[in-house]
Amino acid sequence: MEGDARAQDAEDETATEDRSVIAIPPVPVTNSATAEGFVAAGLGVSLLPRAALAHHHPGVVVRKVRGPEPVRAVHAAMR
Repeated sequence: MEGDARAQDAEDETATEDRSVIAIPPVPVTNSATAEGFVAAGLGVSLLPRAALAHHHPGVVVRKVRGPEPVRAVHAAMR
């Protein structure tokens, strides 16, 4: 069983190397411009609400997420 796990690890590493993909941990950001900057620099992908993309970074390609579409709840706090 241990040999199987090592073989799987070797396959995973090879697959990553063949595709030139480097897995990095997620970096949470609170500003959409920061997220777009990371994307424009080639450091990953981001999911942003449409309102945050009114004036997106020229180095970023925007695609609509489909099937299933994400839903975002918006609430109003009143006094």
